[in-house]
Amino acid sequence: MSTAPPTPLSRLEVHQNPCLPEGAQDVHAIATVTVDAPAAAASSPAQVIVIDRSYSMSGDKIARAREAAVAAVDALRDGSRFAVIAGNGRAEQIYPLGPAALAEATPTSRDAARGAILALGPDGGTNLVPWLELASALLSTVGPGDVRHTTILTDGQGNLTDAVLRRCAGTFTCDCVGIGEDWSPEQLRRITTALSGTRHFVEDLDDLPGFFRRQAEQTQDRGMADLALVVKAPGQVRVRKVTQVYPTERELTARDGGGGPVHVYPLGSWGSESRDYQLWFRVPPRQPGAEIRVAQVMLVSGEGQELARGRVLAQWTADLALATAVDPKVEHYTGQLEQNGLIREGLAALETGQTREATAKLGRARELAVESGRDDLVTALERVVDQDPVTGTVRLRSRMSRADTLNLDVGTDRTTREMTPRRGE
Repeated sequence: MSTAPPTPLSRLEVHQNPCLPEGAQDVHAIATVTVDAPAAAASSPAQVIVIDRSYSMSGDKIARAREAAVAAVDALRDGSRFAVIAGNGRAEQIYPLGPAALAEATPTSRDAARGAILALGPDGGTNLVPWLELASALLSTVGPGDVRHTTILTDGQGNLTDAVLRRCAGTFTCDCVGIGEDWSPEQLRRITTALSGTRHFVEDLDDLPGFFRRQAEQTQDRGMADLALVVKAPGQVRVRKVTQVYPTERELTARDGGGGPVHVYPLGSWGSESRDYQLWFRVPPRQPGAEIRVAQVMLVSGEGQELARGRVLAQWTADLALATAVDPKVEHYTGQLEQNGLIREGLAALETGQTREATAKLGRARELAVESGRDDLVTALERVVDQDPVTGTVRLRSRMSRADTLNLDVGTDRTTREMTPRRGE
């Protein structure tokens, strides 16, 4: 039986330049949300580990996948709840056996789960729908207020529908891990966007067990479940978009907030951490001197308790110096989203054989990444494009591998808070 965790210490800070020129309608802001969850807030987390056992997992992949699942099980604390699913064209609950239920982690249950995992062999195709449906059924047995999380490991592409993602949304959070070179980064993006998770590419299979152990440990450190960002805006204000911009980029989808001006954005489960969100609004144009409250932005617990609040404002002015100034955080994240977008567009062009467009997009992304000091992104880009040091000409690398493009694609999910001045400033 779960109990409501103690209220965490929370802060919500809004960063923006509220000043707009006459007739302007677009308002941008960054909301920094910080949660300091007390140790006593940790609930009993529930985790489901899903391992792709399709035929393409034969050989070293299934061996490392078994080791990874065992490492995750070994990392579970006594009292936490878990299950292990083997997925191919269907989903099979390999531990615990019997009706859809979760096991409590004990030395005995962990040992039994290891045995079930190590007996796993490859067979069949790939269908992600039953994997998600079974994980949802298992985690729906967990009480409100408890963390509910799934980690999916796959090496391939399978059936995935928007309908199953809608059914699973809000039931659990989900991280996805791709191995090998045949999985679809877009499919994993769809899952993690809908289910408040993150995508990962583990290129070296030897790193897989350690990765899964860390994922299991991090999930157990998230003691706050079902937090939400609530945006209340007057009827004449349109909320255009809300995107998480740190530590990863993920566009948020509002669930029904009861109608009217209330927009509720699920944020998933949290530990003691801080995240940034960019908000875009469209407001009616006004004359200089006018001022309005664009929105109230609130952090709300899974039980509906308000934890923190901030305001987004708009003030119209005839002073162009005030009106054209850009808040540093807004500028910083807008630039990172532009870089990530260029990379995704370049990779999409590369996938369809449009090499000239791909070269232009990826070359521009590299230039912006160098200017803004995103060294990790520069490194990933330089596995795909090469720049002549004398002429500055950018070319696609002739020996580029599928792993290089997968690594770059997943890299566009990550962002940095560090604000590096552009070269020449």
